Amino acid sequence: MFGLGAWEIAMIIGALAFVAGPTLLPRLGRYLGRSVKELQEGAETFQANLREEMDREGDKKTQLSPGAADEAADPSLKLPPKDASAG
Repeated sequence: MFGLGAWEIAMIIGALAFVAGPTLLPRLGRYLGRSVKELQEGAETFQANLREEMDREGDKKTQLSPGAADEAADPSLKLPPKDASAG
């Protein structure tokens, strides 16, 4: 993370704890905990929405005719129409 190792991060946290003191540290901890919780909830919501959209797309492809799923995936696979004069 930004080129910082575990020891550097520990030193920053230790310095923050020393500067913040016992009165501000619990508030900072609560704020950090709430922020992490909100980020996790947002990630879970994003994953759920993504799965739902992928399921919808999968359902659309299975409802098409057997050859149509391939054509929907790659339109270049579609055969040209037959010529009425060539017969």
